[in-house]
Amino acid sequence: MLDANLQNDTIIAISTPPGVGGIAVIRLSGSQSKEIIKPFFNNYHRLKPRFAVFGKLIHPDLSNTVFDECIVTYFKAPHSATGQDIVEISIHGGEYIQSKLLSVLVNQPSVRLAEPGEFTFRAFLSGKYDLSTAESVADLIHARDEASHASAQKRMQGQLKKSISALKQMIREPLTLIEAELDFSDQEIEFITLSEHKNAIIGAIRSIDKLLDSYHYGKRVFEGFRVVFAGRPNVGKSTLFNKLLGEERAIVTNVPGTTRDTIEDTISLFGHTLILVDTAGIRETEEEVEYFGVNRSQREIERADIVLNLFSFDQKELEISYPQDTIVVNIQTKADISRQPLNKQEVIIVSTVTDEGISTLRETLTSFISELANKYDESAFLTNQRQTTSFQHCKIALTGALQALNDELGHEFIASDLHEALNALSELTGETTPDDILNEIFQKFCVGK
Repeated sequence: MLDANLQNDTIIAISTPPGVGGIAVIRLSGSQSKEIIKPFFNNYHRLKPRFAVFGKLIHPDLSNTVFDECIVTYFKAPHSATGQDIVEISIHGGEYIQSKLLSVLVNQPSVRLAEPGEFTFRAFLSGKYDLSTAESVADLIHARDEASHASAQKRMQGQLKKSISALKQMIREPLTLIEAELDFSDQEIEFITLSEHKNAIIGAIRSIDKLLDSYHYGKRVFEGFRVVFAGRPNVGKSTLFNKLLGEERAIVTNVPGTTRDTIEDTISLFGHTLILVDTAGIRETEEEVEYFGVNRSQREIERADIVLNLFSFDQKELEISYPQDTIVVNIQTKADISRQPLNKQEVIIVSTVTDEGISTLRETLTSFISELANKYDESAFLTNQRQTTSFQHCKIALTGALQALNDELGHEFIASDLHEALNALSELTGETTPDDILNEIFQKFCVGK
């Protein structure tokens, strides 16, 4: 468990897993980092901040002769990633070399292995990152596609932090004036009209609403958009699923009900991950296994971001209600065999035999994703539930302040709500975040970050 009281320890981690080869980097962070490597590095006397020094690792605990040639780089506090003295030792990446050096160094006084996320945690404690920016480091590590990588990079540059700072300023301005009025209430001085207070608070609420609205997209950037194939048995769901994947992932036969369970796989469109979900055909059935498959199909439809509603000349369209925000794409399949008259305009006609309509389907899916991406391209968006909950708490407090203004309650009630709103924002940046939440956040990081 991460503990701010253990910052005097020197922590050590390796950035390349044993056996990978190439170059591995062993990193030490702490006030004694430079002194710890003194007995091991023959060119220690040449070390100076931000210069890479070539030399040899020589020590009887390592080897009877030269252990390895290496490059050592020294970063002096506070001008380092963690705000502490850092030493990075670049060595050859063989499994034995890495393991041996790590085991010897970790046995030095006041040295221990870093816990997951501890390097970034120290950077947070030293003020290098606020919490919203630190979270983006974990997102960058786990980025699975171009969109999630770009999002994490923007937030590492402080995109969300800037939005939070702007919101704080919008709240502090009326709060400062309201508290000043309280201080000088006996002198009958009015600093600003009530309508101006209202406008400031309403403006802050609108900004929060925009951020909260972004969570749906932000979450999908990192988890992927769920695209569910829905339709009656033998309508061609599995065949189209395989076609979009470009491989034979799902079993395809002419027997209705072949697919009994959901099958998932991913593709990438417009730099975003799409999770394709093949489902069992939906129909009335008394066969137990198929019945459970149909129920699972219906649950997947409820979870879907996009539903591909398949029907063909020999299978009627499903009559099913979809969640309000679900995007539904109507697809008529088996166009190479026959077509049926259409009573709706927006239908993509496809054939997995001739590839008719496949490119149109891909373009349609891309357009839905790109429209969302372009909407949030230049603005901050939320990516996790913690951020969303804090902004929701902030909005509730601001709504309370607005209600107090409308009800003409005392200024102390308004000020109290505005303070609560600021506290919610401070949880986002880590200024008032409880230790248990901090630990939960940083332990999602990998060792060495």
